[in-house]
Amino acid sequence: YRGQWDDAEKTAQKVVAEKEDHFLARYVLAMLERERGNLAAADEQFRWFVRTYTKRNNDDKDITDPDELLLVGLAAAEYARYHHQSDQFDFLVNELFPDALKKDKLFWQAAYEPGRIFQEKHNKAAAERAYTRTLALNPRAAEVFVARGEMALSRLEIKDVEQLVGQALTINPKLPDALRLKADMHLFSGELDQALKDLAVARAVNPRDEATLALIAVCLHGQRKDAEFKAIFKEVEAFNPKPGVFYY
Repeated sequence: YRGQWDDAEKTAQKVVAEKEDHFLARYVLAMLERERGNLAAADEQFRWFVRTYTKRNNDDKDITDPDELLLVGLAAAEYARYHHQSDQFDFLVNELFPDALKKDKLFWQAAYEPGRIFQEKHNKAAAERAYTRTLALNPRAAEVFVARGEMALSRLEIKDVEQLVGQALTINPKLPDALRLKADMHLFSGELDQALKDLAVARAVNPRDEATLALIAVCLHGQRKDAEFKAIFKEVEAFNPKPGVFYY
């Protein structure tokens, strides 16, 4: 994601106009609605994936493409979060994502996503197992090192966080998730200037990432730079009147 919303929307809409059931284009449109704070519209877009998967299953026309199954899983997870459907997560980690991995035994993303769900549900043991399996498929999956770093940070194991962030950034020096985690580590030790340097790199990759902008605001607030803090908030409001991770 690089924050180029208008270009992404035009391209996705053009693709859907030509092929109504193009999964990637529809997922892009759903994520755009979510990022813009249009949660009802996003919910309807994510619901399309759930309905399509169910209908094809009922019609004995199962989705077999692993990339499409992954997108169904990501969309279904968003839908389940909106509607508090905890049983949906069980289906995703036990059936849908494993099914995608069966279709392509090297499809590391299908091993990684269950780990993210387990981590979200505070089942760290299961998350670790999923991440170990992911790295067995792709030792250079930088996202796994970030995820493990997030869990280490929650335990205040700062040395482990530093090591894991270093591994992630060695693989991908401009991975926003890794840069935010590194900034979080600096925030913990009160190194606000250093945190802002890391966040500036993340912001250059995606200037509309709310999580990045929120952390920048935290740093500015800690430095008592009220004018710059307010400017960041206005910037977020300009493209999302209902920011999800940005707090007053």
